[in-house]
Amino acid sequence: MKNTGFSGIALIHLAQSADEVPRILAKAVEAGGVIVKPATRTHWGIAGYFKDPDGHLFEVDFETTWVFNETHHLVVDELN
Repeated sequence: MKNTGFSGIALIHLAQSADEVPRILAKAVEAGGVIVKPATRTHWGIAGYFKDPDGHLFEVDFETTWVFNETHHLVVDELN
């Protein structure tokens, strides 16, 4: 039986661009995932959710305050 409710935790993938969010969600569907919330513009950027075949919830998110520097380390910019 697959989980249908919220498991209490969601994993997140931080995309490197807004255009990447719907592409990642589409790849998740190709791999057997189910879209829970399509890529949607938010006041901080763009985000969407999918569940994998085992029912784990993932958020795919891009926002300008969460960025990666040239060495791929996460930098939170509170000024944006």
